[in-house]
Amino acid sequence: MNRRASRILTVCAGAWLLVIWGQSCMPAAHSGAESGALLTLVQAFLPHMTDHILRKCAHFGEYALLGVFTAAALRTGTHFSWPAALLPGTLAALCDETIQLFVPGRSGQITDVWLDTAGYLTGALLTLLLFPFSSLALFVLYSLVFFRSHFSAIRKCDPFLAAYKHRYNTQDQKQNCQNQTCNKCKAIKAGDQFFKDIG
Repeated sequence: MNRRASRILTVCAGAWLLVIWGQSCMPAAHSGAESGALLTLVQAFLPHMTDHILRKCAHFGEYALLGVFTAAALRTGTHFSWPAALLPGTLAALCDETIQLFVPGRSGQITDVWLDTAGYLTGALLTLLLFPFSSLALFVLYSLVFFRSHFSAIRKCDPFLAAYKHRYNTQDQKQNCQNQTCNKCKAIKAGDQFFKDIG
């Protein structure tokens, strides 16, 4: 389960990094139009919000989420180290600002590198500090999904089997049934296997 979660989180981190760099590749006019539309929406709740503050908050927030994905991916993997968890944010921010040097109307700023790095470190450190609690939450969520997936087939087959209160009342039917594709027999076997797994 840990390796699978690590792979999924790694893909999420890579995809989110591409989104960040994709935003940096937008010309200034396009980027300004997007931030202007978002500013109008935000000012409905925060009247004193300015375009400059909104952009800086966006920088911080998008790199904080990148830090969450990266730290979680490394923490669930087999090879974890603090430098590997914390350094990618600085490298990503440097690449991000370098990209903007070649985009019309955009400019790379060292202050944004520091801001992006601060956001990344905040997200990564919070994830690493809260990881034991998040692992427990993920375990509970996985258990609920596992439980539901096992009983979904039973619910679809027969409402009587869905309750699963008298599952052994149908044992005679299961023994006498010669049809290997019987949905009721499959549901009973699935339920029996589930109780063996959790027992």
